[in-house]
Amino acid sequence: MSSKRWIQNAELNEGTLIRYVQRTFRSNGFTERGTIRVELLRNLSTNSKVHEITRKRARLVLTLRKYRR
Repeated sequence: MSSKRWIQNAELNEGTLIRYVQRTFRSNGFTERGTIRVELLRNLSTNSKVHEITRKRARLVLTLRKYRR
């Protein structure tokens, strides 16, 4: 059973994913506006070599991105 307040219960450590992308991909991981590239997020969310928590964070960013529209 899923909670109706799943966003509030999600593991949100601000900047963790951004710092990971900076450390791993340097400036290649970001757009000119400073956001993480979408194709990189999709790659991180499906890559089995990436740590599970990082995959979950990338999936969460992709999900929350839908709410901006």
